[in-house]
Amino acid sequence: MTLINESSYLPPSTSELPEGPWLVLAPHPDDETFGMGGSILLALAAKIIVDVIFLTDGRAADLDDKELTTKREKEAKLACQQLGIRNTLFWREIDRELSTSQHLINRLSDFVAKHQYTTVFFPSPQEPHPDHRITAVLAWESLRQLNFTARPVSYEISLQAHTNHLIDISQVISQKEKIMACYVSQMGSNHYIERILGLNQSRAWSLPLSVSHAEAFYAWPKEDRPLNALLLSVASQQYSLQALPNSLPLVSVIIRTQDRPEFLREAIRSVATQTYPNIELIVINDGGRNTLQLVQEEAIGHIQSFQYEQLEVQTGRSHAANAGLKCSQGELLIFLDDDDLFLPEHIHKLASTIIDRPEIKVVYTGVQCIDEHKNVLPIHFSAPFNANRLISGNYIPIHSALFSRSLLDLGCKIDESLKVYEDWDFWIQASMFTSFLFIDGFSAFYRNTGQSEVGINSQDKFKKKQACLPLFKKWLPRLANEQLLDLMENLEQSYPKEHQLQVQSEIIKQQEVIIKNLKQEISSKELKTQASLVHIEQLLNSTSWRITQPLRMLSQYFKNNLS
Repeated sequence: MTLINESSYLPPSTSELPEGPWLVLAPHPDDETFGMGGSILLALAAKIIVDVIFLTDGRAADLDDKELTTKREKEAKLACQQLGIRNTLFWREIDRELSTSQHLINRLSDFVAKHQYTTVFFPSPQEPHPDHRITAVLAWESLRQLNFTARPVSYEISLQAHTNHLIDISQVISQKEKIMACYVSQMGSNHYIERILGLNQSRAWSLPLSVSHAEAFYAWPKEDRPLNALLLSVASQQYSLQALPNSLPLVSVIIRTQDRPEFLREAIRSVATQTYPNIELIVINDGGRNTLQLVQEEAIGHIQSFQYEQLEVQTGRSHAANAGLKCSQGELLIFLDDDDLFLPEHIHKLASTIIDRPEIKVVYTGVQCIDEHKNVLPIHFSAPFNANRLISGNYIPIHSALFSRSLLDLGCKIDESLKVYEDWDFWIQASMFTSFLFIDGFSAFYRNTGQSEVGINSQDKFKKKQACLPLFKKWLPRLANEQLLDLMENLEQSYPKEHQLQVQSEIIKQQEVIIKNLKQEISSKELKTQASLVHIEQLLNSTSWRITQPLRMLSQYFKNNLS
């Protein structure tokens, strides 16, 4: 495996100035000069038109100074004049309350389209100040809306962020230093000039000796997906196996999906945020609407690669699972249904255990149940392994367990004759070859949407029993006498637990009814309040109210004086 070299972190040479005209988005007055003042001076010399929009009023720097907004705008006008900026605009959004509202996105989008900018600059999304990061998203979504008619480029203000362009500002650094001094109101809170100069000097690290100072930028690809997805893609490359090699085996995560895009998005994000660094994602779409673009957007972070297969017609859960197994390359495998979720440490916890215990082919852990809104339910799966108990009922959710590919080599596969409970059957197959290891604790969520006819809250006992029949017919004839006796004992012990589940299910139903009634009561009261307010407003605006006003005033006068 070839490691990525230094150029993936720091460009070895300086870049040319991006094409103009430029629009520079500054969250506060001074960001434009501190972040890219040297490059703006070079643009002036190259006759590139530059406009600046200051998005906030900058008053949060000192709320006791009522004149601060005016002071900072005067300083900005002076600095922009010396930088040679053509137009300086102040949108005066409230400092530290900037938001990614559609109104601001549309306003910025219209402004960029009207003035036909070639390059739009915005602060790096890695900046610590929230207004800086929000400005980055505002810029990105505005350009997305325009199908990227302008080139998106981020600049640094307070720290070293991802960079792929370094501009040599050695010739204008003394001039930039003088212009930074225009922002007198800010100099009492930080040694800005010295620290910005230090940042610019450090940016010359990878450049020739002739370069004393540089400003860093990141030219983003014009991809129609969220900025945070692109940011994670850049970060994952710099922290991937190609950057920090190790001997961790590849884990294939197989997701079956069909027409639940928002659940699928959440499921993939729970994979992308795993702490385990070597993951392959397999998505099998079983005859649903094509979600390739969604998968491309979300397959980031520690997902090193992904495969997407679109089945033209619905083939069923079992066939889709086998399709995923066929596509997978991982030494270790795990399923994740599109409505379920991993917690960040889930795969690492399972993989580190199975790596340390190679004689074990399946490791699993506890799973907490949640409802469709991700509220925690009083139901969970957490039971030590017992092969005979597994025959009587499944207590291992499919995404709670990580298993070795060697089980497939031994003949284990998803039985496509089963429409449901195919995971239960697979665990029974695996139990014939290996013991399972249970890890205490919870690191995954099982989402109970109430749509499954054989799920944990299903009230149709007949259907659940009918669904179990094919498994019992398949496995009971293969059991030894001792296994049959153990099975009978497990069934007897399961009855109290089944009753407990029924009680918990009833409690949940009752709570849902109470919540529904409360919501209806609140809605009814809100309507009555609204009607009363309308009535009062009509009364206050009525002619009779205005005519009788002198009488009410006279009555109030007598009451006050007589008392």
